[in-house]
Amino acid sequence: MLLIAMGALLVCVTAAALHYSGGISNLRMVGLSNSGKANSRPVSSTTVTEADKLLAQDLYRKGRFEWNKRTAESLNRALDDFTQSLVHDPENARAYAGLSDTYILLHEYSLMSDREAESRALAAATKAVALNDSLAEAHRSLAFAEVWGNWDFRAGEREFRRAIELDPHDPLTHLWFATAFNTPEWYRVTASEFDRAQELDPTSPVILSNKSIWLFEMGNRQAGIDLAQQVERDDPDFVAPHRYLARMHWDLRDYPGFLAETAKTADLTHDQVLKDTVAKAHARFGKDGERGMLDSLYLSRKKLYEDGKLAGTSLAEVCIRLGLKDEAVRLIQHDYDQRRAEFLWIFSEPEFATLKSDQRYMELTKKVNYPAPPTMIR
Repeated sequence: MLLIAMGALLVCVTAAALHYSGGISNLRMVGLSNSGKANSRPVSSTTVTEADKLLAQDLYRKGRFEWNKRTAESLNRALDDFTQSLVHDPENARAYAGLSDTYILLHEYSLMSDREAESRALAAATKAVALNDSLAEAHRSLAFAEVWGNWDFRAGEREFRRAIELDPHDPLTHLWFATAFNTPEWYRVTASEFDRAQELDPTSPVILSNKSIWLFEMGNRQAGIDLAQQVERDDPDFVAPHRYLARMHWDLRDYPGFLAETAKTADLTHDQVLKDTVAKAHARFGKDGERGMLDSLYLSRKKLYEDGKLAGTSLAEVCIRLGLKDEAVRLIQHDYDQRRAEFLWIFSEPEFATLKSDQRYMELTKKVNYPAPPTMIR
C-alpha cells in the first residue's frame, strides 16, 4: 500500500514543519473530544443564522484552498479554517469532512503520530456522515480512515463505493480507493481507479505522482520513473515526485539517485534532520560505497526509531539490506503491535518479499484480512 508519502524512505518531518497544537485544543469547540470520539453535545445553544452559515461556507472553501496546497503551513491554516467554520455552523458536515482530510495529511507533514491523526480523522469523518449521509466527501474521508486507521478494509471498500455512488466524478475518491487497495491481487481495481482519477483530473500532480509509484511497484518501472520525472519537471517544488523517485532509486539500488532525490525532499520540506541524515549517508557512500551508506542510514534511523520519531518498518528496510532479517521482523512486529499505518507498507514494497521464508513474518501478513477483489470491475 501507499498513499501520498507512504512510499517515502527517509522522510521524517521535524518540529519546525508544523505546530498543530492550537488546532487540536479547539476540537472540543467543534464537537470532538480530545480522545478522538464524536461528541453529541451541541457546541452552542445559539441559533445559527443565515449569515453564520454563509460565513461557515466561506471558511470551508478557504480551508479547502489551503488543504489543496499540501504544505505544513497550509494544512495548519486549513485546520483553523475548518474549525472556525464549525464554530459558526456546528452542523456543517463539509467542514467535518475537511477536518478529517486535514488530519489524514497531518501525519505526513507534521509531527502528529499516525495513531493520533487517524483517530481524529475517523472521528471527524464519522461525524460528517452522521450529519449528512448523502455527502460523498464524508464517505470518502471515512473510507480512508477505516483502511489506514482501523485496518477495516471491508468497511473501507464499502465507504469508497458509497462515495463513488454519490459522486462518481470526484477524482480524489478514485485516487484514494486505488491507493488504499494497492496490492497485486487488486491490480485490476487499482488500475481502473487510477485511470478514472486521471481521466477526471489529467493535470493533477497528486494523481500523477501516486500513479507513478504504483506503476513502478507493479512492474512498469520505466513508465513509473518517466511519469514521476514529468511531474518533477512541471512542478519542481512539489515534494511527492521527489519522494517517489527516491523510493524508485532505492529499489533499483541507484544510490546516487536515491541520495539526490532525498536531499531535494529535505530542502522542500525544510527538514533539518533529514538534511543531516542524507548528508552523512552521502559522505559514507563516497568513502565506503553501499555498505558505508547503509551503516550510516541504519544508525540514523535507529536513533530516530528509539526516540519514537520513526516507524520500525522504515528501519526494517535498511536491516534487510544489511542482512539483519531477524531484527527486521521484530521491528515489523512492533509496528503491527502498535497499529502503525506504516506496517501496511509490507504489502506493496518489494523489499519485504525477501522475508517470506520467515514464519513469523508470514503469520503477521495473515493477520491483516483483505477482502477478496471483486470479480467484476465497473
